[in-house]
Amino acid sequence: MRWDVVERPASGDAAHPVGAVPGGSVDPASAVSRRRRSLDGLRCVAVLSVLVYHAEDRYLPGGFVGVDVFFALSGYLITALLVAERSRTGRVALGGFWMRRVRRLWPLAWLTLAAVAAVGLLGVWGDDRERLLPVETLAALANVSNWWQMANGGYVTSGVAPSPLRHFWSLAVEEQFYLLWPLLLVGLLALGRRRGRAGAPDSVVPAAVGVVVLFVASAVSAWVATPTVAYLGTHTRAVALLAGAALALLLRNTPLGGPATAQGRWTVRVLGALGTVVLVVVAVVASPQWPLLHRGGFALVAVASASVVALALVPGWPRSLLALAPVVWIGRRSYAIYLIHWPLVVAVGPEAPGWVVLGVVLPTSVVLAALAHRLVERPVQLRRLATPRLLGAGLVVLLVTGAALWWGRPTVPTVGEQVAASLERVEDPVATSTPEGPTSTTVPCVPTAGPTRLFLGGTEQFDASTVEEVADPAAGCASQTRVLVLGDSLGRSASNGLVSLGRPELLVWDRTSLGCSFATTSFTGEPCPDWREAWPISLLGIQPDVVLVFSRTLEGLTGDDLEFTSAEAEAARTALFAEAAQTLGATGAQVLFVTSAPPGEPNGRFYCDGRTTGTPCDPAWAASWNRSLVAGAAAGGAGVVDAAGWTAARSATDRVDRPDGLHYSGGALFEHATWLADEIRRSVVAP
Repeated sequence: MRWDVVERPASGDAAHPVGAVPGGSVDPASAVSRRRRSLDGLRCVAVLSVLVYHAEDRYLPGGFVGVDVFFALSGYLITALLVAERSRTGRVALGGFWMRRVRRLWPLAWLTLAAVAAVGLLGVWGDDRERLLPVETLAALANVSNWWQMANGGYVTSGVAPSPLRHFWSLAVEEQFYLLWPLLLVGLLALGRRRGRAGAPDSVVPAAVGVVVLFVASAVSAWVATPTVAYLGTHTRAVALLAGAALALLLRNTPLGGPATAQGRWTVRVLGALGTVVLVVVAVVASPQWPLLHRGGFALVAVASASVVALALVPGWPRSLLALAPVVWIGRRSYAIYLIHWPLVVAVGPEAPGWVVLGVVLPTSVVLAALAHRLVERPVQLRRLATPRLLGAGLVVLLVTGAALWWGRPTVPTVGEQVAASLERVEDPVATSTPEGPTSTTVPCVPTAGPTRLFLGGTEQFDASTVEEVADPAAGCASQTRVLVLGDSLGRSASNGLVSLGRPELLVWDRTSLGCSFATTSFTGEPCPDWREAWPISLLGIQPDVVLVFSRTLEGLTGDDLEFTSAEAEAARTALFAEAAQTLGATGAQVLFVTSAPPGEPNGRFYCDGRTTGTPCDPAWAASWNRSLVAGAAAGGAGVVDAAGWTAARSATDRVDRPDGLHYSGGALFEHATWLADEIRRSVVAP
């Protein structure tokens, strides 16, 4: 993300602005010392809102609007600089412009990538993520992180183990803007060139029309896009950058002073106040999946952000407040804070309370950012480090750490690798000889599994060990079936049961979340990972052959205004399950939805507030849920495992099988796992 584009000084005339040097560039030392302090203060507010949102989104659910403020500010400053350079010299030195962006953005970004890769060698990010980290690093280097994320799970919520490079999406949007917008702007400005009128200034009307057209196109594209694409897309989030560009064209004669007239300044104050209210409201009530965001919300936030940028330029108490020394100090280090804070949030982990994350990440980020500003940012700004030498050193560090991460990453063979390995494997490991000489010996891969054991359980409560975390298997053989288990505690219990069988033909990865699955909150009220974003990460990292999806009957998935057993509610759930089936089957895995039995009597009422009708304990609800599940699986190309039918067939022993009314225990868990393993085998043989 682009925070501190060097602004043109507020004093000086159009022909000879303060800090200008021959060739149309700006003396870095002069530019840095004469920048608009209030804009640095605005960066401080923006980066802190993003940091709080990342540390604990319940504190500021819409704190991501700080990104829109940065976008608007970048669009404004970049456009103002390009327009001023063309007005002063008659041309825009695009090579110089792009080189300044490289010097400003790449060194710290590469340093961050190298640090994340180095820390990955310690296993901090988790196996699933570290399998993907090399390709995510390449996406960040190529400035296409936003497009990679859109194709691979979206913007992962902080409730799961997200990528430490997730925040590079916004840097990618800005870099793509910096590549394309100057080319387009130069062409639009050329259309407005006045010919035959000596001394007449060029017209910016073509550029203004172009900005308006692009703004509308960006807003419309967000309207018709999915929430994930609307949040991450360059074409959708460009709306804020273009709002800033429009402001730069309006204030082209006084780029850092705001409107020259009293009426213009009054208008800016009114619009700035309204824009501030809009941003505060969105920061308090919105979320990345908020439907109104991509249906005009991002456009409104963009206009509000541009108005706040304009407010920071005009004299008054807002500008004075933003120009306070501590606020400016943080603002000038905001780029480094942004790069550093998110990997720290991921390292602390989603299980830590928000106040702990904030208490650790905020001061640590500020301290590390201050060091980065002093040792890297400032020398680069003042050109004390030669660009080729700096970039070369950064690339070497990045390549070394990246290569180490690649070779040290957890390995799970892909389907193609396992097929190739199976074709190369021989049954007899004995070495053979030929007249030409001895051949090499190939040792067959022998599948292994853990020891078999029974979960004992009881008739009063289930065995708590059945929902304990399940360790990942070691790398297996090509002949083994890789099973990924998703969902809630029912899936966790099934994972423990499958592992306890000791069957060598199965490798089981458990990625369940207790109390969750398709739910947004668990029994304890804690937020659940968004399945649309968490499950694809596990899918890509593990590359399973079979995906098992477990979920108890959940209310609230279709809203509170629909009767649970109504045709409308079933249709809505069917669409949801079909979407999940298509998402999970994207890599070619066989997806199996597991039907849900109603909680058993009497202990199962615990999960239904003591009521058996009009709740998930109602058999009619379970039947409606399972109808939706079967229909959604068929629509999405998935299969179904009828665990509800298996449970119903054992109704005589249900109180022993499920002592808490929901989870299998004792010998029933072992029998259920045996039956489930056979279902998995059948799905692999005949999907």
